[in-house]
Parts: sequence; structure tokens; C-alpha cells
Amino acid sequence: MFGALDGLSGLDIGLLRRNHFCIGVKRGKEYVCDDETDESMKSGTIDLLVEAVRRILRWRVWETQWIDEIMDEWLEKRDRLETQLRGRYSNEVIDDLLRLVNKFISYNERFWDYWRNVSDEVKRLINDLLNGRGKVIIWEGEKGISVYCEHITLDAHRTSTGIIVHLVLKDFEGVTIEVPDIFKKVMSEDEYTKFVNEVLKALRGGFEETDGFIEKGYAGMGTTQVWQVIVWSLLYFGGMYVYIDAVNVNEGNVTITWHLKSSHNSLKGKVLGNAGKLSEEEILAFTFAAVLGDGSARIEKNGHGYDMAVIVITMSSEKFERWESLIMRLKSMGFRSDKLHSEGNVVKVKFNSSNAIGLSRAMMAVLPPILRDILDA
Repeated sequence: MFGALDGLSGLDIGLLRRNHFCIGVKRGKEYVCDDETDESMKSGTIDLLVEAVRRILRWRVWETQWIDEIMDEWLEKRDRLETQLRGRYSNEVIDDLLRLVNKFISYNERFWDYWRNVSDEVKRLINDLLNGRGKVIIWEGEKGISVYCEHITLDAHRTSTGIIVHLVLKDFEGVTIEVPDIFKKVMSEDEYTKFVNEVLKALRGGFEETDGFIEKGYAGMGTTQVWQVIVWSLLYFGGMYVYIDAVNVNEGNVTITWHLKSSHNSLKGKVLGNAGKLSEEEILAFTFAAVLGDGSARIEKNGHGYDMAVIVITMSSEKFERWESLIMRLKSMGFRSDKLHSEGNVVKVKFNSSNAIGLSRAMMAVLPPILRDILDA
């Protein structure tokens, strides 16, 4: 039955075109067929179907090897945290931290079991498409396609940077966890009050401005990165709802996005909107979280072939207008950004050489030691 899944060489564009294509309209969260499509619309979206099928075949997504790799990453992170932090902080703090990581590991195990149960459905979906028996719904505006099954939906759509392929999960439930406030246990009362009122608020604001979303007024975030799940959770201690709703079938790998919904009111736009009133510590903490969220810190070769430290923050051109006052504050503090680099709707703010080194040191200096240690682990 699944012989067509054995390799990439079996892709037959003619058979893929024989699938039933229709024009969809949104009904609630799903598209439904509303009208028949013509050959030109089919030709305009067949590349999305070809790319989605190609990636799923390449990575044999119905198997669990890629989930095993994610699990290994979690286990390695837990071991490094224990090895590097045990003895530097109290056993109570380390045990709290490891219990939190174990909750995410346990949820990842649940996902592994779920995926084993739906793997045959993923196979059938791809097998039907390869043999021209599937129903492909074209989104309004021809920007994407969906193929629906009982538990899994294949979505593929275009963005300014390429094609995104998701296997959306319909019925994998999330879990509510309680995140400990480890900062309160390692700080004096005065240190903790200052941290919460200044640095913590700015860190949350930086993360929300880049990777955050708002749901019913509360702060949330989605990420594929294990370290970011841990750090973001610790910054939003208290009740948190965690869920996985899709598999990302990328060109270079397969990942899952962890969605975290906190019990804290969102700060998105509020901290950045008051950049002129923030202290230097708050400016540095906000910038640090923004770099972690939508930026990078790396070594590049300069025009003379020498290594050069670089910090980059990436944003849309619309967002850049809101960032200008913060960038000017950084400049007044001695951290000058390079000439702006724009590509389409994307703006990159870049700090080079001594500016990058100085900014990096200053940002790290405002973080609590335990947060620096967790990031280094």
C-alpha cells in the first residue's frame, strides 16, 4: 500500500496534478471547497503540493526518528543544567529547575506516543496525493493549500522568504504547568524587587516584541528552541498552558513549535513605546531579549578578512518606526549601530566590532547570574 513512499524518485507531477483541486473559503478555522478550479489556478499552486510532498518523503516524517532527536536535545539540556549548576545554587533551586524541564520532557513523550498513533494517517495522506486521489483546497488569493484528514491537516503556503509546510494537529491536547519563581529564591528582597520592577519587565517586553503573541490579554510565545522554552517559562513564572499544534517540515529539518501561554498580562508594545523613559538597565535587558528573539550574535569576516563580532536585530519596516527611539537611546549610551540594511520589508539593525562587544558585555551584566548560567548550560 505504501510502496510509493520509498523514495523521492517516485514523484510523478502528472499524478499529483490529477488530485482534485478546488477553490476554498474559510469556515471557522478550516477551508472548505466552494468552487471548482481551472488549470491556471492548479498550475499556480502545484509547486506548493510538490514541495510539501517532497519534504515529507525526504524526512519520512511519519516515522519518529526526528522526535527522538528533539527528545535527545531535551535530555542533554537537562543533564547540562544539573552538571553546571548543581553546587552553585541550593538543591531546592536546582530541583525546581529540573522538575520544570522534566514537565516539558513528559509532554514531549506524550507527543511521541500521539505521533505513533497518527503516523499511518500521514502515510495515507501522502500515498493518496502521490496517486492522484487527494483533495487539495486552494486558499483565497492562491497563497496556500490545505489537505484535510481526520487528525492531521497538510498546509503549505508562500511567504516572502520561501515555502512553509506544516502538518497541523487537530486533537493533541496541551497541558497546564506551574513554573517556579527561582529568582526569588536566589536574591535578597531588595535585589528581587529591583529585578521584577526593572529588568524582568524589560526582558519580558523584549521577548514579546519579537516572538510574542497576545491571547485574551495574556502574554504568549511560540518557539522551536529548547533553551527558549526554558528561559521564557522561567521569566513568566506561575501558571502556564503549553501546547504543540503543528509539525514544521522544513527544507533542512523537522521541528515542532512549542506554544506557551502565560498567566501574565501582555507587555507587547508597552515597554518599547516608552523607550525614552527607560533606565539604561531596562534598555539593555530589553535589547538582550530582542536579540534572543529575532536577532543573532555571531562572528563574521570584515572587509579585510579579519574576524569581527556582530549583533543583529531583525524586524519589519513597519516595526522599525517603533524601534527608532530605542536605537537612539543605545547610541546615546555609546553603542552605535551600522548603516541600516533593508531587504524588501525586512530591516536589519547591526552592531559591529567594538560596538557589538561592548553591547554584549553590557547586556549580560544586567542579567541575574542564574539566568546567565542557564543560558550558558
